[in-house]
Amino acid sequence: VGEWMIGVPEASYLSASNDSIGINPKEDAPFDCMDRAYLTGDGGGGLGENDLDGGTTRLTSPIMDLTTYSSPVITYHAWFFNISNIDPVDYIVVRISNGVDTVQLQYIDNTVQQSEWKYYTHYLNNLSLDITDNMYVIVEAVDRYSPNIVEAGFDAFKVSNTLAGDVNADGEISGDEISGDVDGDGSINNEEIAGDVDGSGAIDSGEAAGDVDGNGRLGEGEVV
Repeated sequence: VGEWMIGVPEASYLSASNDSIGINPKEDAPFDCMDRAYLTGDGGGGLGENDLDGGTTRLTSPIMDLTTYSSPVITYHAWFFNISNIDPVDYIVVRISNGVDTVQLQYIDNTVQQSEWKYYTHYLNNLSLDITDNMYVIVEAVDRYSPNIVEAGFDAFKVSNTLAGDVNADGEISGDEISGDVDGDGSINNEEIAGDVDGSGAIDSGEAAGDVDGNGRLGEGEVV
């Protein structure tokens, strides 16, 4: 019960009188292209009706050739809910393999995350793993003891090529990532030009670095 499946999330809650704590998400992760997600059982209902019970369920991506990426980055959203009265705890683990070696990207248990979609970013060049044409991602959800309540989700998986300055790893340089763009509007405005003290959009005579006498050029005594 509760193996990985893809579908439109059907919400389930801790109790009929408490809809503030979601066991299963009521919607997919934000900002992706569709309304479906991978979930460990997706039938709605009450506590424990469609959760993962007593074992491991594995989700494996298609094979990916990432050798053409100079700086590949993987992003995704994950959901986890767990009620466990005994150790060891239940968890989700995300790994990546190059066909020979496998490394762990993320370990999630109830000390890390409960009842929300969380966004994760992994820069593959930072891993001790060769980038090959045989890359794939493995997502495992584990229920160590069947009376426990375990719900997991995985959504909005994306591979992109990191750009210099692409802080949020969305594949493009947004307004607030442009160097010197203080107000994040996507351009360097007059008042953001380095050295443009009066905000005129140009470096005037009195603003030129080292132009002590303000004549717009560096004279003999002003050359640094």
